[in-house]
Amino acid sequence: SGKVKARRGTTLRFTLSAASALELRVSKLVGGRRSGKSCVTGAKANRAGKRCTARRLAGTTTVQGRAGTNAVPFNGRLGGKLLRSGRYELQVTPVRDATRGKSAATRFTVTRR
Repeated sequence: SGKVKARRGTTLRFTLSAASALELRVSKLVGGRRSGKSCVTGAKANRAGKRCTARRLAGTTTVQGRAGTNAVPFNGRLGGKLLRSGRYELQVTPVRDATRGKSAATRFTVTRR
């Protein structure tokens, strides 16, 4: 019997009330410690602080969306660079005529086999 090829990537599905550009921001979620009101990573002096989840920008891209239902393939690459294994957050913001709409976010995990 032949090998079964694992599916790669996913499809982002969303609905827009009007045609607009979409800014996609991908941030890597990393462990951090609270320092004042912010979350910082890698600070030995702050190891006693409360745990938090810090976001480190991995990249941004823009796609065009039309009114109604849209589907955009996502294969784990941003600007030609492959995302490393780990937890990420995708934030989507519609932009039309220099006006930014309400953002929506979701989390996902990149795995390697």
